[in-house]
Amino acid sequence: MSSTVSFENMTLPVFLGNLINWALLGVLAVQLGIYYWAFPNDRPPSKVLVAAVALLEILATLTSTRDAVRIFGISWGNPDILNDIGWSWVSTPVVGSIIGAIGQIFFGWRIHVISHSYWIPGLIVAVSMVSMAGGIWTGVELSEARVFSGLHGSDVKPTIIWLAATSLCDLIIGASTVFYFLRARTSGFGSTNTRILQIVKLTVETGSICAVLALIDLFLFVAYQETSYHLFICILLSKAYSNSILVILNSRASIGHVPITEICYAASELVFNSSTRSRQVPIHLGRGTVASTRSVLNGNDHEPKSNV
Repeated sequence: MSSTVSFENMTLPVFLGNLINWALLGVLAVQLGIYYWAFPNDRPPSKVLVAAVALLEILATLTSTRDAVRIFGISWGNPDILNDIGWSWVSTPVVGSIIGAIGQIFFGWRIHVISHSYWIPGLIVAVSMVSMAGGIWTGVELSEARVFSGLHGSDVKPTIIWLAATSLCDLIIGASTVFYFLRARTSGFGSTNTRILQIVKLTVETGSICAVLALIDLFLFVAYQETSYHLFICILLSKAYSNSILVILNSRASIGHVPITEICYAASELVFNSSTRSRQVPIHLGRGTVASTRSVLNGNDHEPKSNV
């Protein structure tokens, strides 16, 4: 490493990226809990999708944290550690691009449901595959180089392909969802189609966040290749896609409070209402015993007695 390197420019993006990465993992954990509690009878493909995203995010977080521990803990003060690629080849480009492709394909499927068209969703899938291929290619290049100083000018092409394809795919998702949202509003959808409008609006909002983050990441990588600025966004980019998936899936549920009648002292119930299942979770506001907890399945009440 050159003596003229600004260590703040190399370490601060990694530190902040890992910090926010863990915070977003906490948000994702809450959303996972809500999903599996509110939709226990959801379709198996949706459950597999959520489980796969969760496992990949845990892998990405642990591998990126391992490198952060080496930089800020075990090898603190050693400038050579900043030149070591470590496990960043798998945590950011490989796993991150796979999660990003999963999120983009999920958005493409939602657009297909809304538009009943295969052209734009097919384009989204194709571009997302290019993005994932670029990310995996980037990971291979980093793994072979072992150190950042071993990378040459041509070695950054896979990274540019990865980030550019990701940005393009997100822009297509954002533009198409805005188009269908505006078309839905001008078509005079009634109350029976309110749910469709909500899905489209939510897709626009979450897809726009992913698109903006991908564009910022691409800009920082191209404009400041001598620094690690882009890692601040790159480390947490996959969390944006993961949380977007869970936000859309959990948007089918509504959360409210209803009183429990058979209790001693004060308590209330947190209720998840969905089209498949409604559950009531007792939350105590004071000391007492809940006489019954109800679980509603397909409109039928089952009341097992339980003492808390």
